Amino acid sequence: IIESEFASLKSAEHRLFFISVGLATIHRVQMPATLCARALSNLHINQAPHILARALPGIVSSERERLAVRHPVYTRYVFERAVSRADFLTVVEALIGAFTMYPTPVIREVGKIEGTIFKSNINHRFLKEMLRSDQSMILQFYEMFEKPFEQDGLYWLQYGLALRDMHLQPEALEKLQAAYNAYRVEHTEHALAQQLRIMAVECNDEARALAYLAEAKSMLDRLDARPLRADDSYPIVTLSEGHTKIIRKYHGDDRAREIARTYANIVGSRRKAAPGDGRLHASFN
Repeated sequence: IIESEFASLKSAEHRLFFISVGLATIHRVQMPATLCARALSNLHINQAPHILARALPGIVSSERERLAVRHPVYTRYVFERAVSRADFLTVVEALIGAFTMYPTPVIREVGKIEGTIFKSNINHRFLKEMLRSDQSMILQFYEMFEKPFEQDGLYWLQYGLALRDMHLQPEALEKLQAAYNAYRVEHTEHALAQQLRIMAVECNDEARALAYLAEAKSMLDRLDARPLRADDSYPIVTLSEGHTKIIRKYHGDDRAREIARTYANIVGSRRKAAPGDGRLHASFN
């Protein structure tokens, strides 16, 4: 029934409008009419959002300059079962293109709702899911915004993580370094350190591998010295696993065991303090 309802939208403008509003609803926020209008303009649709909403009664609602599709679960179902990847990419590019009018970093220049829409729709996991892991489409999306968002660390962070998922590790390192340079917060620093660790593990040159490791260790040690938050990704776990693996590769099992014992003492004490943390337990074991 849901699929046939979307298929019954005869006008391309109505389908693209639905997707535009859905890109907010799926993330459980309402779409500001002004933002929607800018996205529609990028799609060469000149009708006002509230007029388009009237043509979709029971599907898209419009109230107090806010738009919403019927329900987030309904929206996700339509996106996954009825919306083509090409249409999704076209609309998400138009929506994110509507943010290029702001100075960067965008997240500091917009309100909470707009910020949620921006960061949720450039998220590498969301794009991978909605575009069915189509690498060419994902790359097309990120490449489109390299210039307008060249000083936006959140954009570079998601771009780098997308490249990491594609196993394009040198390219991911370049983007994550750009993220760190533009937006030096814990998330970007940890992502860059993790990428340096990956490069060290995959490198077949000992000098370069140890240089990557040293840089990653410096960052992770600094992060680990800060007070831990409930959502912290435990830099010590990243460091212990990467350091041990690299030392084993170039200096053998005996030296790796020495390194592992050092980290086991640190991780073990934290495991006792946080008995419910699965990552700490897995790392210790």
